[in-house]
Amino acid sequence: MSNNQKFEEFAEQVGVDISKINKKLEEVGNSLSSNNTGGTVRPKRPPTAHWLDRTTTPWTIWFDNGSGLQFPDYAKTETIYGYGYGSAISSENVEGYPLAQMVLRCANGSVSIAKYKSSGGHADYWADSTKIINPVRDEADFDWSDARLTPGNEWYIMRQRNIIRVMYALGVWSAEEVKELGAKPLIDVTNKYNP
Repeated sequence: MSNNQKFEEFAEQVGVDISKINKKLEEVGNSLSSNNTGGTVRPKRPPTAHWLDRTTTPWTIWFDNGSGLQFPDYAKTETIYGYGYGSAISSENVEGYPLAQMVLRCANGSVSIAKYKSSGGHADYWADSTKIINPVRDEADFDWSDARLTPGNEWYIMRQRNIIRVMYALGVWSAEEVKELGAKPLIDVTNKYNP
């Protein structure tokens, strides 16, 4: 089954009319930017929903904006991906897993950066190998080495840089916000995504 077929099946399950989406995409047409990967359209906004593709290894979390997320260190770990471990996307709780729910909670404002920081960061499963597919923003815009939600150099604190990297790349947190968390800009992104 192709990704398009999977998306159509997912859209049908959640009651989304694909024809309206396709019509809107046609209207938008050339105004969308390309990320120079063979014509793939770079998403313009953060995700608001997701589905789990268990046909890939590692499993892939596909977001409604066209971005994807994989956790190679935990290729098929059900808790990390949320398989059988659902939780409310609008909850204000900061949890160590499932990870996609934390992305969506931050995206919809249920969990703020301040709340994430005050919770201790919960980064145990945000490994350096965490892969963002078709991001909103390029993670190479910053050096993430010193990015943290809380001070410290323990392995689980150092993994917080990956939460920050993912939230930036998926369009959830801004360049200014990640700079405040210790990310160092490698280029000027002032007009890169909002010309």
